[in-house]
Amino acid sequence: MRRVVQPGGTAPNVAIPGLDIAAKTGTAQTGRGKDNAVFICFAPADHPKIAIAVLIEKVGHGNEFAGPVARQILLQYFGHNTEKPKVQVHAGHKARKSG
Repeated sequence: MRRVVQPGGTAPNVAIPGLDIAAKTGTAQTGRGKDNAVFICFAPADHPKIAIAVLIEKVGHGNEFAGPVARQILLQYFGHNTEKPKVQVHAGHKARKSG
């Protein structure tokens, strides 16, 4: 699960320097329209202080949408929230990347 947020993993965009994160990405097919994005993680990996599960309906892949939401929660929890959110979610379950 640690490899998920490392280079070559499915969600390197979620990595936070100095924080060992264990994670799993997921995409749940809906059968109609876009897939549901899923991302679960806990940190620090060896002695977890927080566990997070993010599910965003009908937006796409977990690493692209749910992962950045979990990253923002981790940044806030561990006192490193100096970055601007990379995903903005608006009414109607529409998500878009900023920047």
